[in-house]
This record gives sequence, C-alpha cells and structure tokens, in this order.
Amino acid sequence: MNTASINPLTVRNRIHPHLFALYISFGSIIMMFAALTSAYIVKAAAGGWLEFSLPIHFYISTALLILCSLTLHWSYSSFKRKKESAYKGLLVVSLILGTAFVISQFLGWTTMFDRGID
Repeated sequence: MNTASINPLTVRNRIHPHLFALYISFGSIIMMFAALTSAYIVKAAAGGWLEFSLPIHFYISTALLILCSLTLHWSYSSFKRKKESAYKGLLVVSLILGTAFVISQFLGWTTMFDRGID
C-alpha cells in the first residue's frame, strides 16, 4: 500500500490495551498513595495520636518478604538459564520464606491485639 493513499484524518495513533491498563494502574496507585499520605498527615496533625512500638515480628516479616522476593527472582533467572535443580530449590525456599512471612505477620498482629492495640 502506498503512503499517498492513506488519509491522515482516518489514521489514529493507538496505544496497546495492555500499556493503557498499565498506565491506568500506575495512576490509580499514585492517587491511592497520595490519599493515604494526606489522610496520615491530617490524622497526625489532629492530635490524640496513639504512639506505640511495633512488635519485632513486623521487622522480621519485612526481611522475610525481601528475601522471598529475591529467591523468586533468582529462581526465575535460573529457570531462564535452564538450571532445573536451582530454580526448583529456590522455589521451595521461597515457599518456606512465604510461609514464615505469614506466620510472622500473624504473631505480630496477635502481639498488638494482646497489647490492646486494635
């Protein structure tokens, strides 16, 4: 098809639907983050703010979540390099770390509930 026969008024610049959905998701996440940050600032300025220390379980669960993410990434990299035993082993480690994360979250929230923070 020759370019002289294309009507510029009928040609549209289209964005791929997946890319459009990604942009919408980014916008939604940014708006939610802004709303939660605004709510935090307003609530903190209002006074009567309950201050408490977080149980150690939440710090442990944060570390477990980061380690789990790393092992999943390493597992994916091993899969791409066709190292079957490495990626299977790393998936098992990720499962164990994920389970430990859930247990740590449960213990942290139980501790907070026992302290009367709910």
